[in-house]
Amino acid sequence: MLALIVAMDPNQGIGIRSFLPWRIKEDLQLFKRTTEHHTIVMGETTFLGLPKPLPNRHTIVISRNPDLKFDHLDVSVEHDLYALFDRFQHSEEVVYICGGASIYQQALPYVQKLCISHVKKNYEVDTWFPPINWSMFEMVKEVEYDEFIYREYLRKD
Repeated sequence: MLALIVAMDPNQGIGIRSFLPWRIKEDLQLFKRTTEHHTIVMGETTFLGLPKPLPNRHTIVISRNPDLKFDHLDVSVEHDLYALFDRFQHSEEVVYICGGASIYQQALPYVQKLCISHVKKNYEVDTWFPPINWSMFEMVKEVEYDEFIYREYLRKD
């Protein structure tokens, strides 16, 4: 199953200068709990913004650069995003799409589940999550935290 995980402000802002505009400890802990021991997918810019590969996850980095390689057992490079979608869309394994904005936009038609931390405050951003056709999804879970509301949505059949 392809799932998408993201934190966004009320205007669907998700980043500034390739980084999160906020530092919300509870959301980072939730991201870790949700994605740990799963495969995660992110674009090259998002991956290179991390200080190191995230532990206890296999990371697939999407890149147009055919020479890109990482010397790490838990990191692989994929050049064909749509082949990756085909491979995991109906898989038993849950694979989390983790950004950035272009990867999210391309993944939206393929994901079965959205895991969204709706940050309560507006932040200065230069990157937004793409428009979502909410009629295609049904909210199945909601948990309120001090600084955000976490919601899970499943694609309607």
